Amino acid sequence: MMIFAFALMITLPFIFYFFFYTSGPSAETDTYQAQLVARRIVDNAEVAYSLGEGARTTVRVHIPSTVMDSAIMDNSVVFAVYVRGGTSEVAYPSEVNLNGTLPNSSGTYRIHIEAFQDYVNLSYS
Repeated sequence: MMIFAFALMITLPFIFYFFFYTSGPSAETDTYQAQLVARRIVDNAEVAYSLGEGARTTVRVHIPSTVMDSAIMDNSVVFAVYVRGGTSEVAYPSEVNLNGTLPNSSGTYRIHIEAFQDYVNLSYS
């Protein structure tokens, strides 16, 4: 029994360290992927706006499983991403006025982008 306790005392810190270390890169990857999605949406919205009223495009994006919420705030696409210990916001600003809705859950979506006279509307399916 003493040998088992000693072995457990030695291996338990390594097990905790392993799980702590391997969860970090996954959270960073999901945060980076959310940032890329936000950037892709904003870039396409700015292109549509520059082409003028009536310009439309559709962007297919994959929202990672750690995204808890999304919003369009202050002309920025914002994702709330769950990371170890809480939630982190990922925002990408736009030079044009943005309006509409974005998906609040993970998955693959089509983001529909349409330019109007003074704003760009975002929707999804």
